[in-house]
Amino acid sequence: MTEMSVTPGVAETTGIALTPPIAARPVTHEPSAAELEACAEKQSLREAGAISRSGAAYLDLARVIATNLVLVGHAAYFFGFDRGFPFGGLGVTVFFLLSGFLITLAAVKRWERPGPQFLPFMIDRCARIFVPFVPILCCVALLDLALGLGGRGQVGVNSGPIAFFGNLFLLNDYPVLQAATHLAPVADLYPRTYKTAESFWTIPIEFWTYVVFASFAFAFLRRERVSPPVIALLLAIALPIFLWNAFAGGAGCLSLIWIMGAVTAYFWSTGAAQLERKATLGAVLLLFGGLCLGGRLMKVGLDPYEFQQSFLIGVLLFGGFLMAEALPDRLWARTLAAGRIAALLAGYSYSLYLVHNTVLVFFSEKVSDAQGAALLAILAAHCTAFGCYFLFERRYRAVGLWLKRRLAVE
Repeated sequence: MTEMSVTPGVAETTGIALTPPIAARPVTHEPSAAELEACAEKQSLREAGAISRSGAAYLDLARVIATNLVLVGHAAYFFGFDRGFPFGGLGVTVFFLLSGFLITLAAVKRWERPGPQFLPFMIDRCARIFVPFVPILCCVALLDLALGLGGRGQVGVNSGPIAFFGNLFLLNDYPVLQAATHLAPVADLYPRTYKTAESFWTIPIEFWTYVVFASFAFAFLRRERVSPPVIALLLAIALPIFLWNAFAGGAGCLSLIWIMGAVTAYFWSTGAAQLERKATLGAVLLLFGGLCLGGRLMKVGLDPYEFQQSFLIGVLLFGGFLMAEALPDRLWARTLAAGRIAALLAGYSYSLYLVHNTVLVFFSEKVSDAQGAALLAILAAHCTAFGCYFLFERRYRAVGLWLKRRLAVE
């Protein structure tokens, strides 16, 4: 889910400058009034989308917390101390809010660049998703095969070639096949998440949402020329996933949660970043969100996937972001012993999300399912994830750059 490089940070995820630079370009002629106006609009957009170092550290910290909520939730399930608190659902909700926000800011940054941007945007997204995902999927499949680790036995195929390639191409839990199981005996052709890698269920939702978003932003709104057969094929695959997860799916409304983050990014990039009273607005949002969410919890209990509660969680998340943006960078750095700690932990958060469930299953089945082993399993998940980050995840930017050079795009 989210998005770091060798030196992890939100700026490297989105391409949004922390302090927006003005690139110097050689002047070959006296600029016209129209060119000056266009340049001013671009500079305004750059400044509007800027995230301060305090804001970047806050977003990194939010991602760290979200990842570890998922980890703790699954550990509670496997090691027998689950008390019904939806740690995982809360973490996934925050993930998708952050994803919608950061990916939209990345698209805003590309919007002002000359030339088509659909392909380079999708290359960046593919590199970010697949560079760690593919080797980790292979490792999970080999480990499950070698050690005989279990899965939950969901309806459909969760091991073997069908499941492996279904997961590889992010077609696991595909809505059309999911619906077809109620109408015809197609369970043997229906790939589910691969055995112990149950957390993979959100990755297709995330990726194919990128495809829908990029098609809408660049091919439709920006009117870029994209090959009709290519865009038709991509949308034929992506739209069922996007639409299904707006009203059903594992969480019921993840597409809508992602859109919520995207809408917030739109307002941020079109002027909210320039607000002088960010702290006041942030405090108002926190108060409003806290009161309303508290009332909702008293009425129905905590369910992060209920859209009303997801919305209020988003209000709290981005209210906190505004408060962080109002902090001086030095004060924020000193308070947290620096955003570098948050950035370091966030750097391998995607790898942690991908590997943690397999590590927990291994410990619960092959070591001990006693509650005391949970802490050791959680620590092992972090160590494994950092190893995967070092070997695979941190190389996604280099892979993306290589692909863009090969395809001659910027």
